[in-house]
Amino acid sequence: MSLKKFLREESGAIMPIFAISLVPVIALVGASVDLAGITRTHNQLQNAVDTTALAVNHELHLSTVQANIQTKAQTHFAAQVQGLQNPHLNPVDFSDADGRVDISPTATYRPQVLTAFGLGPYEISADARTVVGDESI
Repeated sequence: MSLKKFLREESGAIMPIFAISLVPVIALVGASVDLAGITRTHNQLQNAVDTTALAVNHELHLSTVQANIQTKAQTHFAAQVQGLQNPHLNPVDFSDADGRVDISPTATYRPQVLTAFGLGPYEISADARTVVGDESI
């Protein structure tokens, strides 16, 4: 059957059914695209917070001044989150006594397709904790 003959055919109801079923198909494809974007954003944020926590933990051995550690964390984090929307690093919680550093940033992800369906934006968060180990083991 040729395309012209198919388009002129009036006996079937295939076109309305196809048109109605196209909306959920587009929504599912959009959801998968946006889910991949959310996952990519979370992975990038988690990598940034992990490397920042390690860098700050190293700084903890060099300086215990709160301002120095916050500045080091902010500088290192800002270099790692290029391309993320609204990245925000909460104040670093650290303990010099046990060598612990806790970091928890957030970022925003705006869906590319699902915005048309009224979904988003999503706030994504990540956490990292480092603790100095015992080198005598």
